Amino acid sequence: MKTLFISRKVEEEGELAAFCQQHNLQLIALPLIGFKPVIATDIPTTDVLFFTSPRSVSFYLEQAAILPGQQIATVGENTSKALQERGITVDFTGSTPTQPEKIALDFKNWVGSKTVLFPQSSVSNRTMQQALSSHQYTDLVVYETVAFPREILPVPDLLIFSSPSNFRSFLKTNAITNQQILLAFGSTTQNYISECGYSSRVLSGISEEEIIRFITPLLH
Repeated sequence: MKTLFISRKVEEEGELAAFCQQHNLQLIALPLIGFKPVIATDIPTTDVLFFTSPRSVSFYLEQAAILPGQQIATVGENTSKALQERGITVDFTGSTPTQPEKIALDFKNWVGSKTVLFPQSSVSNRTMQQALSSHQYTDLVVYETVAFPREILPVPDLLIFSSPSNFRSFLKTNAITNQQILLAFGSTTQNYISECGYSSRVLSGISEEEIIRFITPLLH
């Protein structure tokens, strides 16, 4: 039996779990990082709030409010959904989740010269900011990413990493072998894996359906 490791939780009765059962593939779905709030002070007033994840939404809104007239932008559909479920209208949503550099360019064209606040993690890759002028944005750390390294057994044949932080945590207690196939959610994670001396393939999407479509040929 082959083993698939993915560094995030999946639905117990979801598509990926069902696929693994049907194909005699052992599934280990386990995040290797956790999060804790950081109390922000002196939160500036900006034209736009850009949320990089559903976590940035929850950690920011626990301590601050969206001001009248502020526009809302997000990195992708999951983050927009987290806002819409709170009754908040989203003005910009990134459409290419595995290509953050393209989202950054699209956002740059959309935002123009408006000022932007980025509620984010302590280890944010800051891809969006790199496309903007330094005077028009402010970084605001609202939560800390904490490593929870664990030994993953049996040794997986396929490994899917959802972030650089999860890969970094994995390496603390696990080794990568030449026989393993590494997959990454997006170019940012792939680039970090490459910086660590390993090769990986970028998934075409982050949904369970896209994961299944991508890994099916790798099982034969």
